[in-house]
Amino acid sequence: MAKPETTVQKFLREQYNYTKVFGVGLLADFEGPQAESRFDFYNKIGTAIKSLEKRLFLPHVEVPEDWGPKKVYDIVNEIVVPSLDLALFYGGLASADTGMMLQRATREGIPVICFYEKERADQVATLTRDLTTCVDTIIFEDETRGIERLKEAVAKFYKNSIVDFI
Repeated sequence: MAKPETTVQKFLREQYNYTKVFGVGLLADFEGPQAESRFDFYNKIGTAIKSLEKRLFLPHVEVPEDWGPKKVYDIVNEIVVPSLDLALFYGGLASADTGMMLQRATREGIPVICFYEKERADQVATLTRDLTTCVDTIIFEDETRGIERLKEAVAKFYKNSIVDFI
């Protein structure tokens, strides 16, 4: 259960309408064909989660281009992460930003579903070893099947959770 929000958090949550959101790792300074591939993957995840009538916070979609790094960090780490019902951690592109947000989610007691490609398992295991709020881990070989399994895990989380009734 997350801590009660502060007045500032409430104001910013209402201003930016970040309620019942989920997090996927930020892609800081990430450009080119590989970025397009990841953005496409994240968008597919967004579509899958939306089909469950949930809202996924996708930084590459929701963060305005004119926000500087400090504003992005402050809004995402101080408002979005603490207001999450569930955080999704994609370990395929580990970054310092993602690690900080993952640790913030852990400190806030936010449940986390970790997901990543099988070939990254050794690398990601180090990042998630002490993750006490992990409720599920999905290791996949095929993106389509990985997204299906992620959708199933999110649906299971909400089926077994009282979050929607609060």
